[in-house]
Amino acid sequence: MPKNGYDKYEVEAVLNTIDRELAHKYIITELMIRTLERDRQHTEAFKMKDVMDKFFEQAIRKAKDELLALKNEMGKIGLRKQEEKRLDDTVTVYTFVERGLSAELRYMNYALRNHTMKEIERLLNLN
Repeated sequence: MPKNGYDKYEVEAVLNTIDRELAHKYIITELMIRTLERDRQHTEAFKMKDVMDKFFEQAIRKAKDELLALKNEMGKIGLRKQEEKRLDDTVTVYTFVERGLSAELRYMNYALRNHTMKEIERLLNLN
């Protein structure tokens, strides 16, 4: 029997119950906040810097509110992000733990970028 006390089939059954959609939303929302904060640093060159700063602040606040709601939902089911590891220039692996059992979600970096862009468009009502 493995170290964790579960046989292979029990672990697979539990890992399949991880709410992957919730984990995905969490990853994308976290990336959305990072992107907005990074882009906000480039407002120095804008003529309307104060207005753009308020615009970014409002967008970041909305994204952080969404992230907090996701964290609360994840906490209810015992799901948390444990690790984010960039394997190379093309793949990033996220490790999530649900009640002691872990699962990896692998993403191509360009797919993460595309998902993040779509979520920023949604957040800013640009659809």
